[in-house]
Amino acid sequence: MARDSSARARHLARELLVKALYQWQIAGHSAEEIVAQFGALPDYERCDREFFGELLPKIVADVASLDAVIELRNKHKLAPKDIARIRIATYQGGLDVVDNFKPEGDYQAKFSLPYVVAHALIHGSVRLNAFGPDRLNDPQLRALMAKVELSADPELSRAFPRQRAARVEIETTDGRKLSHFQETRKGDPELPLSDAELNDKYLELAAPVLGDASARALLKDLWALETLETVEFDRGERVPAHIA
Repeated sequence: MARDSSARARHLARELLVKALYQWQIAGHSAEEIVAQFGALPDYERCDREFFGELLPKIVADVASLDAVIELRNKHKLAPKDIARIRIATYQGGLDVVDNFKPEGDYQAKFSLPYVVAHALIHGSVRLNAFGPDRLNDPQLRALMAKVELSADPELSRAFPRQRAARVEIETTDGRKLSHFQETRKGDPELPLSDAELNDKYLELAAPVLGDASARALLKDLWALETLETVEFDRGERVPAHIA
């Protein structure tokens, strides 16, 4: 019975981790802030809290590797056919969580650094549509995953959690070795999102709920919020009720 209870608590912690990652993606809060927020939820009392608290900071921190890969892809206009090898060096704690080279289903893919790196190299980003069946079963993506090499960097391991960085080298089929050091994560205070990137993230998350036209209308008003006298929002309708 104790073993069953422990397994249920671990399973519940994994479910909360997925929700926490979406919360982090939407609000941009730190892992510590999210743990504090989720601590008030009833399910948090029943989950494996040590497991939840240990994994969340490690998973969130591995975004630096993804940022570095996207930087190299865009800077050198790389296509999947150009890539011979992808070498990622980061801190040991992160690798303990995300080194799954054969994820099964969307849940495991969200915790697979090889998967999200390969997806980013093909599609240029990792958004909500990255974990649908068509992407999960894409032969080109799976083949690119096999070209990923992960290693623990002693210097970056010592710096964690004060610094959450990654070094990435992409070797191309024509013999070039392209490298990038990502000192911090995109979206952190040291490297904030641009206005255009904020708009893209907002529309991706809001348009499926509000509809594209309503989401864009609300976005326009949000950017002019300081000029408005009053703002009312009808949560039941999920559309702006009145903006004067």
